[in-house]
Amino acid sequence: MPPRKRTGRARAKDLRSRPRRRKVSPLTTSGVSYVDYKDAELLRSFVSERAKIRAQRVSGNNRQQQREVARAIKTAREMALIEYARRPMTQRRGDKRRGQRPGDDRRPPADRAGGPPGDEREHSDDVVDEHLDEVVAPAPAAVIPRGLALRATDGTVSQAAAMARARSARDLRERETAERVAKELVADGVTIAARAGSGTHLYGSVTTAEIAAAMTARTGADVDRRKLTIEAPIRTIGTHEVSAELHPDVSFTFNVEVVALS
Repeated sequence: MPPRKRTGRARAKDLRSRPRRRKVSPLTTSGVSYVDYKDAELLRSFVSERAKIRAQRVSGNNRQQQREVARAIKTAREMALIEYARRPMTQRRGDKRRGQRPGDDRRPPADRAGGPPGDEREHSDDVVDEHLDEVVAPAPAAVIPRGLALRATDGTVSQAAAMARARSARDLRERETAERVAKELVADGVTIAARAGSGTHLYGSVTTAEIAAAMTARTGADVDRRKLTIEAPIRTIGTHEVSAELHPDVSFTFNVEVVALS
């Protein structure tokens, strides 16, 4: 018997089973560690032609990079550095609604040339057929009625300047706090008590949440566990190194002493 032909569903299943090549984020290839909302050129590479934020599977970002990019894009939109919406427009030849065909122009020669009868400018259909650049949708018609933007009055401009000053002051406070925490932890580190067996192995492992809680209890500063990096799971008693990036300009490594819980 001749072999049975493979159906479209079987071929689609084979395509899904093939390993996909993982995309690499532009932030990783460029070595960008901090996504600045003022870098509009970089942020525009993460939005579509309609100014929508691209998905993680399209951009190649990991979860933390996607979160930072989305936050920077939303901040840039508030500061009017990036538009909320864009409308791609194209100029087509002819008008199908009126039944007009390409080259069928019944206007007088003067009107087709775009000037008086003595004007020597010529009308070219090739120019009409070219695609125009993306046009930014007008703010009053696109975003203001939806509550996504405000008119640039004196009050809104001063409010935006106040928001920028507040953001700069908050960034300065976070940097000073990160430097203080780094100075304390690099010198002494933290100690965590965990349940252990008869040997040096633990029941489970020490997580970043437990390390962040120990850092908060020691320094009094709120530490986000997502800013901590552990090279290998901590499953034994002893001293282990943990990397922390509490601020884009403050990165350090400190020791975590794991002792048996008595």
